[in-house]
Amino acid sequence: MDFEMNSIQKSLQQMQAPDAEQLEQRAKELESNRSVPIEQILNPAFMGRHTRFASIEAFFEDGGFVVEKDEDFEALPQTALDQHARMVTPFDSFQEMVDKAVGEYIMRSLGF
Repeated sequence: MDFEMNSIQKSLQQMQAPDAEQLEQRAKELESNRSVPIEQILNPAFMGRHTRFASIEAFFEDGGFVVEKDEDFEALPQTALDQHARMVTPFDSFQEMVDKAVGEYIMRSLGF
């Protein structure tokens, strides 16, 4: 039992949140990088946790969406994208899925 408690305490010490200076630096880095590829936001880890897809590309393919470049993504019909997200994810819209992913991306980038 002591071994488990010591291991837990050691793990907790290693998992401490970043200090204020680190947070400020990471926030500045985030602020300066305003354009992030969708594959980094809707990354495989996020997609695996929140959908049945291994990647955003698989999600698009399943919905019949062809996305090979930024212009293709921007031209996607929002209604169809929302409908697909509603049908195959726990989210009510594609934007809701993106918002959740952005929140996770920010927290991860800040070190949480």
